[in-house]
Amino acid sequence: LRSEVVDGKPFRWTPSFVIPVDGLLQFYYVSPRRASKAEKAMGTLGIQHLCALYASPAVQVLGGTMRVDALRRYVWRLTLTSEHVGMILRVLPSQDRRPAYVLLQSRVKDLKNLHAVVFPPP
Repeated sequence: LRSEVVDGKPFRWTPSFVIPVDGLLQFYYVSPRRASKAEKAMGTLGIQHLCALYASPAVQVLGGTMRVDALRRYVWRLTLTSEHVGMILRVLPSQDRRPAYVLLQSRVKDLKNLHAVVFPPP
């Protein structure tokens, strides 16, 4: 969801948000496109650069949902492997991993391997 508004007043959708019983609720809903069979996964070097950016102090100090919001803006351009998703999630702060996982999983070519890579057995 983006650009959430209730009766003309912006708000941030959170798990604790209660949908109003009256008034006008507006938002944009975007459903990420799955990677097509013809698309090739990006190279590991590109993912390493992305991870270095997200691990940098300049990005780590961003608060709230800004890191995930930035990822949301360009995730549709990425074509990933399960290993790529694991690399990205490892550099993100723990509070960003779940929303990032939700965004990234639609762009994974080898989806059958994703769970084993992201949630390896202990």
